Amino acid sequence: MHRFYIDLTKTGNLITNSESYHAIRVLRVKVGEKIVCFDGNGNESICLVKVVDESNKKHPSLLIDVLSSQKFEKSKFEKVLIVSSFKLDRLEWGIEKAVELGIDRIIVTQTKYSQVPLTLVEKKIDRLNEIVLSASKQCERKYIPTLELKEFKEVLSLKGNRYVANKDGKGVIEKKTSDTYIFVGPEGGFETSELKELLSSGFVEVSLASNILRAETAMAIASFSI
Repeated sequence: MHRFYIDLTKTGNLITNSESYHAIRVLRVKVGEKIVCFDGNGNESICLVKVVDESNKKHPSLLIDVLSSQKFEKSKFEKVLIVSSFKLDRLEWGIEKAVELGIDRIIVTQTKYSQVPLTLVEKKIDRLNEIVLSASKQCERKYIPTLELKEFKEVLSLKGNRYVANKDGKGVIEKKTSDTYIFVGPEGGFETSELKELLSSGFVEVSLASNILRAETAMAIASFSI
């Protein structure tokens, strides 16, 4: 069944937003077809399409009946990926894979060797959130991960199990004991003083692989590791 990001408490049984446009114009949903509506906060409903109204070309609508609904519980602890900003096309790929691999939050920050400034990432935040939503729909996430921008100093004050990816790291990742953070640096790595700040604030060095990784590959492996 096709999945659509729809909060039925706001739309009711008549859907007239961009998701109805996508359903009708792109996916060619028909009367009698079952679809899944989810709100990104754990609520998911199986619905039956009753009417497809294309009289308004710009805003076609769907009338549905809700057949069943379910509330999925959120994990007690969050898995959080922190990444230093790098080339946007590759950052998009890394974010997509992080969502597919189960990351709950993605924090983008800037370090000395970041390839693009955080201000540029901020300008593209709508595009990045679209990727998060699309990946969430594709892999049937019940909760949509959040995407945040933080300064490096803010990252230092995060609370939980905190790890920083480093080729020579010897630490071991402890899972499911609290919120777990893993910080992936840019391809140039962390500047020495930055790494010292991270370690002194409580981050533990862990190795993701024995070889040097591209930043987006490290994002995917880090996401899988926690």
